[in-house]
Amino acid sequence: MKATISFLNDWTQTLDGDLVQGGELAVDYDLSRLPARRDTFRGAAVWDILALARFQPDGPGFSLTAKSSPPALLRQCPVLLVA
Repeated sequence: MKATISFLNDWTQTLDGDLVQGGELAVDYDLSRLPARRDTFRGAAVWDILALARFQPDGPGFSLTAKSSPPALLRQCPVLLVA
């Protein structure tokens, strides 16, 4: 089963589907939520957006960054929901 949590540019969040153990979670983060301070140096981005999550109680955590993937790949990043 797959669920998608969306963080929209109007600062709202939506959940489509159910979060279940062993299922998949796609994180859909609109980078325009944080438009300030998008500096570059010699054409390279010198900014990042870091997302952290931990499942309760004492569950596994994960992180994603805008720099670790092109923005098109940051949208709909899959996460496997374990234990």
